[in-house]
Amino acid sequence: MSKDWSSVDSEDILLELRSSLQGLSEDEVEYRLNRDGKNKLIEPPSVPEWKKILNQFIDPLVFLLIAAAIIAITVVDELGDGLFILFVISMNAIMGWWMERQADQAMTALKKMNVDTCVTIRDEHEVIINSEDLVIGDIIKLEDGDNIPADIRIITSYQFYTNESSMTGESNQRRKIGEKIEGKRVLAERDNMSYMGTVATNGRALGVVVATGMDTELGKIADNITSVETPKTPLEIKLESLGKFLGGIALTVAILLLTLTLLFSYIDGNFDTADGNGIALDPIKEELVKQFTIALAIFVAIVPEGLPIILVITLGLGMRNMARHRAIIRRMKAVETLGSTTVICTDKTGTLTRNEMTVVQLFSGSKRYVVKGRGYDPTIKGITDKNTKKQVNLEKLNQDIGSKMTFTCASLCNNSQISNEEGSWEAIGDPTCSATATFGWKTLGPNDEFKKENSRLHEFFFDAERKRMTTINEFNGGVWAFTKGALDPMESLFTKIYENGELIDITEEHLKEIREVNHSMASGALRVLALAGKEVPVGVDIKDINEIESNLTFLGLIGIRDPPRSEAYEAIATCHEAGIRVIMITGDQEY
Repeated sequence: MSKDWSSVDSEDILLELRSSLQGLSEDEVEYRLNRDGKNKLIEPPSVPEWKKILNQFIDPLVFLLIAAAIIAITVVDELGDGLFILFVISMNAIMGWWMERQADQAMTALKKMNVDTCVTIRDEHEVIINSEDLVIGDIIKLEDGDNIPADIRIITSYQFYTNESSMTGESNQRRKIGEKIEGKRVLAERDNMSYMGTVATNGRALGVVVATGMDTELGKIADNITSVETPKTPLEIKLESLGKFLGGIALTVAILLLTLTLLFSYIDGNFDTADGNGIALDPIKEELVKQFTIALAIFVAIVPEGLPIILVITLGLGMRNMARHRAIIRRMKAVETLGSTTVICTDKTGTLTRNEMTVVQLFSGSKRYVVKGRGYDPTIKGITDKNTKKQVNLEKLNQDIGSKMTFTCASLCNNSQISNEEGSWEAIGDPTCSATATFGWKTLGPNDEFKKENSRLHEFFFDAERKRMTTINEFNGGVWAFTKGALDPMESLFTKIYENGELIDITEEHLKEIREVNHSMASGALRVLALAGKEVPVGVDIKDINEIESNLTFLGLIGIRDPPRSEAYEAIATCHEAGIRVIMITGDQEY
């Protein structure tokens, strides 16, 4: 049984694992790699090719065909028919083996391409290595978006959250801490541990690797499921049933024919001796051989020797068509299973949409605007009054304190970088943050320069509970906090609002108007973010999240659109024509 590292102090863990915050030396890493092996899950041994071919023959219908071929050659004396049936069976096996072999090779190539990396500290330097080269005792740095490459005991963390649904089944994010946990806890409650196969969703952390490869919790699960047999596909079940049914019919017909023929021959006296006083055995033997031969011929005729080759050709064409659409199917008979699909649940962002968020609407100072733009290109500018349809002068709009603070919040409250790479505008960071950064660039100029002028002092990362992020920046000769996030959980934090250039107390009428605009934007398939801020009084601890995220001034709302992929329309229409219901799963507001 593996050790519960969650109840051990991090300093004691480092001593026990003979590691330190300065990282392992290269010699020590090499020794531990040789001792423990690569940090990867051991896959089941590959099946020999001859066995794969043999598996193609393991089917009741194929058994029936083999029996029919043997009977045709040895009893019925139909050499041509028997050889043809054997040829069909062999071609069926070879084609099935070849198609599945091609799929296995494609999967192997994809696995080789998918190499995860991570940041570790070795010999007091940060290095990027392949996750397979991690060893026990390695010091590893984790940030949001990272795949957890091994079982890790957290040493220090800053608003670090992980999604452990793949391990625990719990969809809620777990906040991770560096302190030891007293008492025995179940896996899902070990909040100072991060496990291989989970994903970092927020913040950052520093940890030490305590288990790699098959010794991780994921490795134990993988070891337990290796003995589980793959269930049969609906087609395999139907073919097995068909083979048994046809075999039963053929056998029943043959027995009935033989029995009834002998019975009628007996009634007609065909088996009587010459004096009529007994039964002659020779006529009975002759009739038995004759009728048995006929029964076997009927048995052979009933078996559909062309069915397997037709199935292989049809399924093979299906595999090739799926491959053209970048879908690899390893088991040929699984193609038919797709025909049983009745519901498809799909993610929205990046699947149905292009994952290029763009701010297209703005609400500030009780006015709504339409923002021109496409993707992350900040050079596509233009703001239009939504009601009058008239172009708005951006310089004049910046003279309004409320609008300017809205633009400032969009520019500073994000963790994205916008850059022009070889003539194409690209963003590094969360798509929603990138959209607000692009909007800030359009209104106040390049983000990098603006952020340097107004340096960041602290940050509270976005998390699923608060549904917002906050940055504290030096701005306008003082210290300001800027917050962006979902309106509902932020609404109770608003105490002020800019109106006609003056800062006043927010009223219920203001909040009602804000809710109506939020509902209108969300109803138009926009992701809506509320922007807020305040000047932080002197003496307030900027690391106190409750103090910083209180008494905020409402600045505005922005509506973000992620344009749908052009091929999504056709794909959904095709699903509907096939009678398949498509369900879009999204974290956006339900309107």
